[in-house]
Amino acid sequence: MKVSLAALFVLLPVLAWASPTTSRTPSPGERCLSAIQTAERQMHIPSQLLRSIALVESGRPDPVTGRMAPWPWTINVSGTGYFFASIEEAVAAVRNFQTRGIKSIDVGCAQVNLLHHPTAFNTLERAFDPEANANYAARFLKSLYGGTGNWPRTAAAYHSRLAERGNDYARKVLALWPLAERYGPLPASASPAINTGADYSMYLPEFAARLRRMDEDRAGYTGAGTLLESAWARRLPSSPQVAAGLATTPAGTRRNNSAPGSPPANREVR
Repeated sequence: MKVSLAALFVLLPVLAWASPTTSRTPSPGERCLSAIQTAERQMHIPSQLLRSIALVESGRPDPVTGRMAPWPWTINVSGTGYFFASIEEAVAAVRNFQTRGIKSIDVGCAQVNLLHHPTAFNTLERAFDPEANANYAARFLKSLYGGTGNWPRTAAAYHSRLAERGNDYARKVLALWPLAERYGPLPASASPAINTGADYSMYLPEFAARLRRMDEDRAGYTGAGTLLESAWARRLPSSPQVAAGLATTPAGTRRNNSAPGSPPANREVR
């Protein structure tokens, strides 16, 4: 049966109304990815570098899409990470840790450390917001690039400005980064990953004092670093599980510090 062009114009509004919608609210993982992509573009960071960092920091299978994605409701305390099903649960867990005197806590898509970046967010809820978290991480990453002039080294510095602590982490990031070969390999472990001198003027002013304080903390902490398995190298649960009893064991799906056949990364607080 042939339908005239005029009839089609009559039917189009009806078909549009009758067709089921395929749109949906973005999943938490998709919100991280979208926010990171925007932040990379705004800060002129190479495409997918911050995305790869965030996957190492908080990556897990998105329960909605089944794909690996950074997870915004993630925290890390003393080398152990926890996934949560909602921002409310993640915020409650952080506050519980803080009431117990624990201040060094990584939060959100890009795992910004609340101790070393105390003015990054005006509220704890804001720290978990994917857009706010990604924007701050991108600004920090761009500032680190001011001291390295090299993006692979900058990835190492995001973890630690000392080569022996940052390079292993950066190799995990580079393994995920599609453009890694374009920007060259990391230096040998014996070589400095970044200029670690006392000149902080090369960094953005908002980060200079924080970097100085971070270096002072590291200098006073023998054997700085805690063990944390990179997310992309591990088998992660397919969906977050929320446990009770925060006073004894933090809630959420726990990220183990070790896994068979996959050595943990050396990760210090930022």
